[in-house]
Amino acid sequence: MMGVALSDDDLDAYRNNAISQAMARFREEDIMQTPSSRKRQQSEAMEKEEQEIRVTDNPQPSIEISDDENAIEECNQVEMVEQNLSPQPAPIQRRVSSKQRKLLLEEYRETFMQVPHIEDRKPVFVSREVRDMLDEYVRRFGRQKMSVSGLLENMARHHLALYESEFEQWKRL
Repeated sequence: MMGVALSDDDLDAYRNNAISQAMARFREEDIMQTPSSRKRQQSEAMEKEEQEIRVTDNPQPSIEISDDENAIEECNQVEMVEQNLSPQPAPIQRRVSSKQRKLLLEEYRETFMQVPHIEDRKPVFVSREVRDMLDEYVRRFGRQKMSVSGLLENMARHHLALYESEFEQWKRL
């Protein structure tokens, strides 16, 4: 029996596809979940999708393995298929009040829609599609004198502050 082997590029492509599909299914309710429940749901979904790709209809050829290893491989594949067939509990949908939505919008505005003071400006390029989307959000949710450049500055600062400790650890790798 031939084993299923996927290259790193195939797994990366699959993960990128899964992320793209998740972004397409994005809803406002997703924002309203707590960060821990959202992370748990995302990790469960990614694990399930990774298991599904391991048992594909188009397996890539791999080297022959011994009978003992074949038996273990078959057991693992059967186990993965059984896991995929088990019923998944439906996610609990909670209603979000308009007051909560307004609070979330205000929190977002405070974090990202404040006009930053930029002394030494440098150009940064993004695609037209991203720029148009950001421009629409800035016009809709931003206050007077807010720009796409200001939004990107705030996002970059937030990202750098959020991952500051990780960046320091990664520098040492």
